[in-house]
Amino acid sequence: MHRRDAIKGQRYARRGEAVRGDVSTQSMKQRRAWKLARGQQRRKGEREP
Repeated sequence: MHRRDAIKGQRYARRGEAVRGDVSTQSMKQRRAWKLARGQQRRKGEREP
C-alpha cells in the first residue's frame, strides 16, 4: 500500500510541478521528511528493547 501510494504521489507530483509548482515541491518535501522520521523511529524501536 505505502509503496504504491508513494509511486503514485511521485508521478502526480512530477506532472503537477509544471502546473502547481511550489505546492507540489512542498508536499514532496513534507512526505520525504515524514517518511525519514518514521524510518528513524522504527529503527530505534528495533534496536532498543
